[in-house]
Amino acid sequence: MIASVNASLQGPEREVLALLAESGLGYAGIAELLGIDRAGVAEIAARARLRLAGVEVASACREHLPRLAARIDGEDLGGPERACPHCADALEAMRAADAAYRAWDPGELPAELRERW
Repeated sequence: MIASVNASLQGPEREVLALLAESGLGYAGIAELLGIDRAGVAEIAARARLRLAGVEVASACREHLPRLAARIDGEDLGGPERACPHCADALEAMRAADAAYRAWDPGELPAELRERW
Protein backbone atom coordinates (compact mmCIF):
# COMPACT_ATOMS: atom_id res chain seq x y z
CA MET A 1 0.00 0.00 0.00
CA ILE A 2 2.80 2.48 0.83
CA ALA A 3 4.30 2.00 -2.63
CA SER A 4 1.07 2.86 -4.44
CA VAL A 5 0.28 5.88 -2.28
CA ASN A 6 3.89 7.07 -2.51
CA ALA A 7 3.65 6.86 -6.31
CA SER A 8 0.60 9.13 -6.21
CA LEU A 9 2.34 11.84 -4.17
CA GLN A 10 3.49 15.02 -5.85
CA GLY A 11 7.22 15.26 -6.58
CA PRO A 12 8.09 17.52 -3.62
CA GLU A 13 6.15 15.29 -1.25
CA ARG A 14 8.06 12.19 -2.38
CA GLU A 15 11.36 14.10 -2.21
CA VAL A 16 10.83 15.40 1.32
CA LEU A 17 9.77 12.00 2.66
CA ALA A 18 12.72 10.29 1.00
CA LEU A 19 15.19 12.88 2.28
CA LEU A 20 13.81 12.74 5.81
CA ALA A 21 14.05 8.96 5.84
CA GLU A 22 17.31 8.42 3.98
CA SER A 23 19.56 11.47 3.97
CA GLY A 24 20.09 12.30 7.62
CA LEU A 25 19.57 15.96 6.72
CA GLY A 26 17.42 18.07 9.01
CA TYR A 27 14.88 20.60 7.85
CA ALA A 28 17.56 23.25 7.23
CA GLY A 29 19.54 20.95 4.94
CA ILE A 30 16.47 19.76 3.07
CA ALA A 31 15.21 23.33 2.74
CA GLU A 32 18.52 24.43 1.24
CA LEU A 33 18.64 21.46 -1.11
CA LEU A 34 15.09 22.03 -2.37
CA GLY A 35 15.18 25.83 -2.35
CA ILE A 36 12.40 26.29 0.20
CA ASP A 37 12.27 27.32 3.87
CA ARG A 38 12.09 25.05 6.93
CA ALA A 39 8.38 25.71 7.38
CA GLY A 40 7.86 24.60 3.77
CA VAL A 41 9.65 21.32 4.50
CA ALA A 42 7.34 20.78 7.49
CA GLU A 43 4.23 21.65 5.48
CA ILE A 44 5.16 19.24 2.70
CA ALA A 45 6.06 16.49 5.20
CA ALA A 46 2.71 16.90 6.98
CA ARG A 47 0.73 16.84 3.74
CA ALA A 48 2.58 13.78 2.45
CA ARG A 49 2.22 11.83 5.69
CA LEU A 50 -1.50 12.57 5.89
CA ARG A 51 -1.92 11.35 2.31
CA LEU A 52 -0.03 8.17 3.17
CA ALA A 53 -2.33 7.74 6.17
CA GLY A 54 -5.45 8.51 4.13
CA VAL A 55 -6.53 11.05 6.73
CA GLU A 56 -8.41 14.30 6.26
CA VAL A 57 -7.81 17.00 8.85
CA ALA A 58 -10.29 19.49 10.26
CA SER A 59 -9.78 22.89 8.67
CA ALA A 60 -9.17 24.48 12.08
CA CYS A 61 -6.13 22.21 12.56
CA ARG A 62 -4.47 22.72 9.15
CA GLU A 63 -2.37 25.68 10.30
CA HIS A 64 -0.85 23.50 13.04
CA LEU A 65 0.22 20.65 10.75
CA PRO A 66 3.74 21.93 10.01
CA ARG A 67 4.51 22.21 13.73
CA LEU A 68 3.11 18.72 14.30
CA ALA A 69 5.25 17.29 11.50
CA ALA A 70 8.27 19.05 12.97
CA ARG A 71 7.67 17.28 16.29
CA ILE A 72 7.92 13.92 14.52
CA ASP A 73 11.23 14.94 12.98
CA GLY A 74 12.76 16.41 16.13
CA GLU A 75 12.60 19.94 14.75
CA ASP A 76 11.29 23.03 16.54
CA LEU A 77 9.06 25.44 14.68
CA GLY A 78 7.55 26.89 17.86
CA GLY A 79 3.91 26.82 18.72
CA PRO A 80 1.84 25.35 21.52
CA GLU A 81 3.01 22.27 23.39
CA ARG A 82 -0.47 20.76 23.58
CA ALA A 83 -2.71 19.90 20.69
CA CYS A 84 -6.50 19.76 20.48
CA PRO A 85 -8.00 16.26 20.17
CA HIS A 86 -8.26 16.61 16.36
CA CYS A 87 -4.64 17.75 16.08
CA ALA A 88 -3.60 14.91 18.37
CA ASP A 89 -5.34 12.45 16.03
CA ALA A 90 -3.56 14.00 13.04
CA LEU A 91 -0.23 13.76 14.85
CA GLU A 92 -0.78 10.06 15.59
CA ALA A 93 -1.80 9.41 11.97
CA MET A 94 1.34 11.18 10.73
CA ARG A 95 3.52 9.22 13.17
CA ALA A 96 2.02 5.94 11.97
CA ALA A 97 2.48 6.95 8.31
CA ASP A 98 6.08 7.98 9.00
CA ALA A 99 6.81 4.64 10.68
CA ALA A 100 5.21 2.71 7.81
CA TYR A 101 7.16 4.74 5.25
CA ARG A 102 10.46 4.17 7.04
CA ALA A 103 9.73 0.42 7.33
CA TRP A 104 9.03 0.27 3.59
CA ASP A 105 12.14 0.03 1.43
CA PRO A 106 11.71 2.52 -1.41
CA GLY A 107 15.19 1.79 -2.77
CA GLU A 108 17.71 4.48 -3.50
CA LEU A 109 16.96 8.17 -3.52
CA PRO A 110 15.94 9.40 -6.98
CA ALA A 111 18.99 10.22 -9.11
CA GLU A 112 18.22 13.97 -9.25
CA LEU A 113 18.20 14.12 -5.44
CA ARG A 114 21.38 12.06 -5.07
CA GLU A 115 23.15 14.43 -7.47
CA ARG A 116 22.05 17.55 -5.55
CA TRP A 117 22.77 15.99 -2.17
